[in-house]
Amino acid sequence: MAVEVERRLTARLEALNLRHFSGRLLRPHVRLSRRLSSSAGMADYRSWTIRISVPYHDIHGWEEEVEATLLHEMIHLWLHQIGRPGGHTPEFRALAEKLGAPRFAKRMPPRRERVYRCPSCGLEARYRRRVTLACRICCAKFNAGRFTRRFLLTPV
Repeated sequence: MAVEVERRLTARLEALNLRHFSGRLLRPHVRLSRRLSSSAGMADYRSWTIRISVPYHDIHGWEEEVEATLLHEMIHLWLHQIGRPGGHTPEFRALAEKLGAPRFAKRMPPRRERVYRCPSCGLEARYRRRVTLACRICCAKFNAGRFTRRFLLTPV
């Protein structure tokens, strides 16, 4: 199924290329990404690939957002192709406005935070990913600042 979606996205990209770049943008690969979770898409200059975030478009809608994401990432690639800086520069902003592309994607809902607690002092810490850390305060106070498993933070 992903191959079929990527094929349809590539066809949309080709239409956008003709409409906005007169077909001059070197055709990038289009790939779906389940790991890209904090943005709508990403342009990779080395592999000449546009990655489209599956989590983002599942939340905000494929029909509503994917063309805007493709166009946004195509502008990054176009600027790189013509030897200009590819970031969100004033030149990028001007071209995005001219072509009707968004400067930024819609916000993603905050990722789930994991709460950890020190078994000794009860200090709570929040992280967005799994961690293996010890309580810095207790290690400093009771173990001369060196790591010890005795103060390993545990998930709440």
